[in-house]
Amino acid sequence: MTSASRAVSLDLPYPGDDPAALVLVAGRMSVLRTTLEAVAVGLARGIAAAADGWHGRGGASFAGRAATLADGLGAGLARLDDAVRGIYELAGVLGTLRAEVDRLRARAAAVDLSTERAAGQFIGPVDSALVDSGLVDSVWMGPGSAGSEVAGAGSAGVGAQTVAGLLDEISWAWQGLLAEAQRSVDRCASVLAGTVLRVPAPLPGTSWNMLSSGEQAYLVDLVPALGVGGSAEGAGRTPAEVRSRWAQEDPLLRQAELRSDARRLGNLDGLPAQDRDLANRAALAADLERWGPLLDRSGVSPEIDPGTEENSAALTDTLAAAGLSTAAVGALRGTLAVHRQLDRAQVQVDGPVELLVYEPEAFGGKGRAAIALGDVATADNVALLVPGMNSDVPGYLDNQVANAVNLFDQAAGGSGTTAVVAGIEYQAPGVDVGVTQQDMARQGAPWVVADLAGLAATRSDPAHVTVIGHSYGSTTVAAALTGGGGSADEVVLIGSPGVGTGVTADRFPAGADHVWVGSSSSDPVTTVFQNLQSADNAVEVGVIAGADVGRVLGPGAVVLGAVVGGGVVLASGAGGRAALAPVVAADLGQDPAAEVFGGRRFHAETPSEDQLDYTNHSRYYEVGSESLKNIAAVVTGDSAAVETAPRRSGQGEHYGWSDPEADHVPG
Repeated sequence: MTSASRAVSLDLPYPGDDPAALVLVAGRMSVLRTTLEAVAVGLARGIAAAADGWHGRGGASFAGRAATLADGLGAGLARLDDAVRGIYELAGVLGTLRAEVDRLRARAAAVDLSTERAAGQFIGPVDSALVDSGLVDSVWMGPGSAGSEVAGAGSAGVGAQTVAGLLDEISWAWQGLLAEAQRSVDRCASVLAGTVLRVPAPLPGTSWNMLSSGEQAYLVDLVPALGVGGSAEGAGRTPAEVRSRWAQEDPLLRQAELRSDARRLGNLDGLPAQDRDLANRAALAADLERWGPLLDRSGVSPEIDPGTEENSAALTDTLAAAGLSTAAVGALRGTLAVHRQLDRAQVQVDGPVELLVYEPEAFGGKGRAAIALGDVATADNVALLVPGMNSDVPGYLDNQVANAVNLFDQAAGGSGTTAVVAGIEYQAPGVDVGVTQQDMARQGAPWVVADLAGLAATRSDPAHVTVIGHSYGSTTVAAALTGGGGSADEVVLIGSPGVGTGVTADRFPAGADHVWVGSSSSDPVTTVFQNLQSADNAVEVGVIAGADVGRVLGPGAVVLGAVVGGGVVLASGAGGRAALAPVVAADLGQDPAAEVFGGRRFHAETPSEDQLDYTNHSRYYEVGSESLKNIAAVVTGDSAAVETAPRRSGQGEHYGWSDPEADHVPG
């Protein structure tokens, strides 16, 4: 009985790396070796010349140091020779093994299933070369056919075996090739260990800036080719562990890695701020170059301010017309925003400006970014600003940097040196259901915790750290510090709509005496919105929920505020359309300005007393304000200079329309 002829194939991938790529690496290392040899020759000539004309104690000291340097360079050349030989040898072995895999693939493909015996035994010719090559120890023959001719199996004396047995042998042979490849890789690795670019310092040119642009480019290309990058990979490691491993890297390799793997290392908590800044600026420059042709064709200047309402709308329309998705438009606008704010901050701030986070494509184009004003590695005081509702990189980074600049300047008159980090690093809610609930604050809390841990890991001594949460950012900060594992010396909650259900100041690791609250009596968020959260009031606040209302009013429809009854409110949508809609009751929890919260409230009043004036919500960092002066005093550790204010008494969790600060005239 016979069956239709069909071929057999096995998945037999090549073992190890591409030999051609290894040969390329070895060739590049040979070029490096030639360069170092030229340095060694020049050094020897210089030593000889100095020895002829420089005598006495100074000459003897120089001769000793120069001899040590020459010996180190010679040892480095020898190690490079070993490395080049090891890589060439590995490439040769892997090339041979690939040829063997090709032969095994051909053997498997040639198995013919056209002959089938009654017992279900398939017959195929046995390739004795498999045994002769030593790739397999023996050939498993079919039952009763050892060494004998089987009808239909082929020529006499060849023998036969089951197809399953033959394929097993091919698979076993392939496994043997893998094992041999691994042994060769291990041998090469032992040769390379401590060899690549590990020439004893000091050497001429070990400073990155002393290398030529060609040498720098060569090293950047060399790092990924050798597979030595990613030594500080953060997965599963704490920021402190990342910092420790990074410090063990060769200085030249660190510089090369920052450029070859900029997008990962620039955002890796635990790396020094200066290194993150270098990597992130390299990524930013690459993005500007990548987007440049599109901007030119669209008539958009890279210097445009994407944060203004007019520019934002025009830029979005222009880029969308060019075929970009909404996320891509957001990422490009974020890139331009970071570029502009870096330049702006550098002009306005007397000190370093560092880009600690740069991920314009994060959160669907809303982005992540953090710009540090001042030296976070050495400053006596470090403040981290956490923004609230509607804060994304394209549209809000300008506001956040402006707030940071104001605080940085104000803190300059206080104790010690200060650095301020303007961050937009979590996905904040917009004008939607998210802003009325605590969920997005809890989701954003890990970013705050990671920032604090990353900053701490880069310090040789601890700084006086203050976390400042504005608006919904205060809700996020509270989630990070009361249940998320974060810690700071001082906490400042300004313009807060609520810090979580049942949260009190003594739950913060800093202690209640170090939890500060700025809450203006004319801020609609800390008054009207706080009051509307109370179930005891006749008016509730919510947002549209439910498909029926969404179809009537469109997405983003907001509540006007009048409760009609039974959990529905009069709501307004696009074009002024109105309808009844179900309420999603706001629930951001405790008003931190309340006496029951237990924090330390400071004066933060504004000239305007209008509780419906939303600009009052954004004046806590305003130059000349009592709020900014008090925040700066907290940041610099000058708590005695903070002008404290009476807390709201006679209320529970939510504001009850009575605030003693309403009678305070800001000074």
